[in-house]
Amino acid sequence: MVTMKDIAMLVGVSRQAVSAALNDTKSCRISEDKCREIKRVARELNYVSNNAARSLKGAPSKTIGFMGPFMSSGLNSALISEISQILTAEGYNILYNNYAHTSYSATESSLNLLARGVDGIIVYNSEKIKPFMEKQTVPYLFYSHNNYNYMDVGVDNECGGLIATKHLLEHGHKKVAFITILPPGKKARYTGWRRAHHEAGINITDDDMIILRELDGDVDLVIDILKRRKISAVFASNDFIGAKLIKVLTQRGIGVPNDVAVVAYDGYAFSGFCAPSLTTVAQPIREQAEIGVKLLLERIATKEISSPPANHLIKPILYAGASCGCQEKPINKLYRINTFDMLEKSAKMNFNTNIFNNQRSNENE
Repeated sequence: MVTMKDIAMLVGVSRQAVSAALNDTKSCRISEDKCREIKRVARELNYVSNNAARSLKGAPSKTIGFMGPFMSSGLNSALISEISQILTAEGYNILYNNYAHTSYSATESSLNLLARGVDGIIVYNSEKIKPFMEKQTVPYLFYSHNNYNYMDVGVDNECGGLIATKHLLEHGHKKVAFITILPPGKKARYTGWRRAHHEAGINITDDDMIILRELDGDVDLVIDILKRRKISAVFASNDFIGAKLIKVLTQRGIGVPNDVAVVAYDGYAFSGFCAPSLTTVAQPIREQAEIGVKLLLERIATKEISSPPANHLIKPILYAGASCGCQEKPINKLYRINTFDMLEKSAKMNFNTNIFNNQRSNENE
């Protein structure tokens, strides 16, 4: 492994001069030409700084730890990708530590990252906050979509549930059913669904929910409930349920949206592949990443270890397809680069279009 000492011998300077040049130290007294030569030799020798050693000496390691459960799933990986891009542009490396609540706790995961000398830690959707915070020696940031008791950055899912349900009510439906995999408890999307009915003066009960786990996911039982309760509109708690529901209804001769209208949640790009295209409430990914990274780097700069929750809640938007009753939009463009998981990313990368700016501009007109 190439060291600073090796570079110093080749260039004919001291090890301290190499360190100053590679770290762009402002008080560096070597000439610009010598500084460029040091960096050239370092590149040619594939020199990699020892961040752990720098951390032990009290210098920043320029490494951020990222931990959370199920980080490889769609929305999670999309957010991690955006965060990583921003941190890389800021000169940071990223260490990932995936854990499961049953076998490897958030506290153990954070201790593992701390042992590697990280400058800060990003936590995604950890519900066991107190034990984690008690062990921290570096600044941290919490992303959460389900724990609003302690959260720095997240999406306003209650607002999203309200937007989805309200949109279907505005299409003339007297009531909107809520379909979800597990009992929602106090989950924000469910709360938004209830709130939209309350604001419209419509009475609903939990009988207006369809919980797939309780039906063992049986399609015939779902269809029977829709027919028996004369349900004409459904808010699905995520895009996967919404997309599959469209297919199920179509296979059984039930028209979407004429017989049953559907709106879902998250903003996956595959919503446009459905027939009809799935109307979805899209979560902003890039905005979450930008706000979170800015906040964490500020905390690192000020060495703020015990931070009160910032409570940044970002508003999602309705991205209308035709499954809700809106007119199907013609597809005028396919792709220029590649397909991406999220509508936001696909539009940005292929056509430099920000779906959130466009939609919010329309809302303000």
